[in-house]
Amino acid sequence: MKKNKIIKVVSLITGAITIVAIGYFVNEGNWTNVGFFIFLFLGIWIFPTFLKKVNKKK
Repeated sequence: MKKNKIIKVVSLITGAITIVAIGYFVNEGNWTNVGFFIFLFLGIWIFPTFLKKVNKKK
């Protein structure tokens, strides 16, 4: 496998696990862990993509 394909597969797996964990903790009512996993998801998926787009515009 090429490196890019491995990175995409690992990213999808970690993203799916994070979303499942958020759903589980919402169901259990453990809001501290929900907040932690939401910030983790934002840090792994959303912010890096946003920062790449901002840096390309300059």
